[in-house]
Amino acid sequence: MAQKDKRQRLNKASIAQEKSLLPERYETPFFIILILVLLVVFFNKAFFEGKVFVSPDVISPMSFQTYLQEASNEHIFPLWIPYVFSGMPSFASLMIAGTRAYDLTNYLFGEIIRTLSIATGNIDVAWAVLFYFFFGTGVFVLLRRLGIGKFAAFFAATATVFTMNIIIWIMVGHGTKIITISFFPYIFIFIIELSKKFRWSYFIALIIAIHLMLEGSHVQMIYYTLLTLGLYYLYNFVVSLFKKENLRSLTRNAAILIAAGVIAFAMSSDKYMSILEYSKYSIRGSQPIVQTSNEAAQSGAGLSYDYATSWSFSPGELTTFFVPSFYGFGDYTYNGPLSSNQDVRVNTYFGQMPFTVAPEYMGVITIILAIIGFVANRKNRFVQFSLFTIIVTLLLSFGNTFSVLFDLMFYHFPYFNRFRSPSMILVLVQIFIPILAAYGIDSMIKARENADKQFARRIFISGSVFAGLLLLSLTLNGSIKDFYYGIIDSSRKVSQQAYPILFDNMVSDLYVSLLICTATCGIIYLYLTGKLKTVTALGALTLVLLVDLWRVDAKPMEYSDKAGLEQQFTKPDFVSFIQRDTTLYRVIQFHNFQPEYSNTLAYFQLQNAYGYTGAKLRNYQDMMDVAGITNPNVLRLLGVKYVISDKPDSLLGRIVFHGSQFVLQNDNALPRAFFVNNCKVASALTTLQSLRDGTFDPSKTVYLQTDPHIQIDAPGTDARVRFSDYELQSMAMQVNATGNNFLVLSEIYYPKGWEATIDGEPAEIYQSDYFLRGILIPRGNHTVSLVFHPTIYYAGRSVSLVTNIVLVLGLVGTGFTLLLRKRKKTPAEAR
Repeated sequence: MAQKDKRQRLNKASIAQEKSLLPERYETPFFIILILVLLVVFFNKAFFEGKVFVSPDVISPMSFQTYLQEASNEHIFPLWIPYVFSGMPSFASLMIAGTRAYDLTNYLFGEIIRTLSIATGNIDVAWAVLFYFFFGTGVFVLLRRLGIGKFAAFFAATATVFTMNIIIWIMVGHGTKIITISFFPYIFIFIIELSKKFRWSYFIALIIAIHLMLEGSHVQMIYYTLLTLGLYYLYNFVVSLFKKENLRSLTRNAAILIAAGVIAFAMSSDKYMSILEYSKYSIRGSQPIVQTSNEAAQSGAGLSYDYATSWSFSPGELTTFFVPSFYGFGDYTYNGPLSSNQDVRVNTYFGQMPFTVAPEYMGVITIILAIIGFVANRKNRFVQFSLFTIIVTLLLSFGNTFSVLFDLMFYHFPYFNRFRSPSMILVLVQIFIPILAAYGIDSMIKARENADKQFARRIFISGSVFAGLLLLSLTLNGSIKDFYYGIIDSSRKVSQQAYPILFDNMVSDLYVSLLICTATCGIIYLYLTGKLKTVTALGALTLVLLVDLWRVDAKPMEYSDKAGLEQQFTKPDFVSFIQRDTTLYRVIQFHNFQPEYSNTLAYFQLQNAYGYTGAKLRNYQDMMDVAGITNPNVLRLLGVKYVISDKPDSLLGRIVFHGSQFVLQNDNALPRAFFVNNCKVASALTTLQSLRDGTFDPSKTVYLQTDPHIQIDAPGTDARVRFSDYELQSMAMQVNATGNNFLVLSEIYYPKGWEATIDGEPAEIYQSDYFLRGILIPRGNHTVSLVFHPTIYYAGRSVSLVTNIVLVLGLVGTGFTLLLRKRKKTPAEAR
């Protein structure tokens, strides 16, 4: 026993000497800077060649630059946008937001990120890279707080940042995801520190971290973060009960988190109070007018089950954790016989989801080390919690494929049914597996220190198994092909012509993955047996990690010159033609007679009847579901005067321009405001079905949801309406009514915010034809005005400003107190 202890002491001394690559005080900044260096190297074309990424989700927010400028010119905070879906809330739907200087902490943080991004010379990419760096640094610091060594923490941070479906967010324009999730580790850091001892500085830091996470504005990622925190307290509560531990500390810590969350929410109350109000009237918070059997069974608000589960992961696709191209691949550049040896962007994914840009690949080296980490540290509570979270989130990601847990959450858990794409929750798996990998590296180092021969033997056996599987797969190539072709056949998504390409990609990935597994075990074994020094072994593991991840990460990456991005907003000839018309009208763009999912027309300040968003107004979505946005009656009622199309269709209008696209003029389009002869009260469904079938003339009859209890007079020959003002969030009309005339406005009905006056006196806005507005005008000449002034936003703005001021004062006060305490220390205490 004494001999063993002596050997362990000698090993620890030897390893400590091997690990001294740098003076200890420089190691932490070295690893943190190295994370940034790796990001710059990976995105080298962005930083050294000025390249950018161009995708629909990159282009979409840029489409609103002119809208923001217009709002600035009108001296208003942008809350309503008329340029997509015939008008909808822009701020409450998280489509776009203006400058919120009253949110002091977020404004200051944003200015720091913006300044640093500008300094790089490529702000379009740099801001996101900074958040990846911030995220990676957070994972590193979290693991250090958990007692993990510096290299292990660095390895996990690198593995997390470069996980395929995290690093791809920058490429596809999902910037709000990385902003939101980057604060995830910091929240845990401050929770852990506050569980040890309450300090005002950590409490304020926790508030700021939660607040900035909320300001990331990706509500689904925020929800998953909060869900993880709930799992953390639930797991610790159950374990504490089982072990009969005192729950006072855990309860106190949970109360601190709740208090911090409430304050953080108050700081963002202008945004989230608006969101909560809007959600009741959006597709995320209310049921469709026509329901499927699944939707009818669902109680309360939320998305339809089929829509919510359309991007469900599947147990079979767990294979992509090990072989990334097992189900084809997302977007990548193909060059081969099918493309006449030319570079072509293709998507060969054939799994059960509608499509995906890339596989859910975390690196096989990360998984191997995570398994080691759990087995060696299975009694560690945070390790147990990490595995618990991985299992729960994996089950939830399966959605309707394996729906036992998902259905329970969907039908009974608050707000869970507001989100789609169950596979998105895999981000939690992709955070906690690298965390377990960090424990694996620490266990490897401890095994070397303790001269653990059994550990080394198990690694040797594992490496031998992987090597054997590699040789076996090379030998049984033909059998593997037959098996794999059968899987492709069952998907019915891919032509047989592509089978050989899919197989070549899959089997190549299989060989590489098995080779990496063998190499990983080999490096660990050589390290455990003293054949490799610590620095060499850890450096080799880092190199294998980067090869493992970067070979996959690079596939979907497609750069473009900045000119390519700017070209998206070069004014097309058909836009120039349409803009000659200075009247009030809407447009819509078709491709193959289907509306374009794009907001680009908003850049040119054309009011589009369609667009691109994941949170449309429910009444507008119902109109599209029942009556159809391509229905001539709908286009007429919406005042769509011009149809942009790649193909002409006489049903849509007469050709008035033929350039890069056809422009068709719809002479049946109704004006933006018009009088009708009579009104009928009918249900929403009856109204939309009548519009679909064309059983009424919307220029003469309006369908109302409620009875105005006043006789409506048909307008006389002197009745008229003229717009005297039309701005983003207000409009005014000069109206002459010949009786109790009903004025229909082809403006989208939203009950929270639009206020109408007639000659300065409040007037009721009626829900007309289910999705439009209407006003009852008494006889005479009048000025009719409408203003978008949502009370909830302005109340929230005041709360946000006050809480921000209080927090800043608290931050200053805490800093001042710490400074005073430091100055009051005696020289002896200072020493």
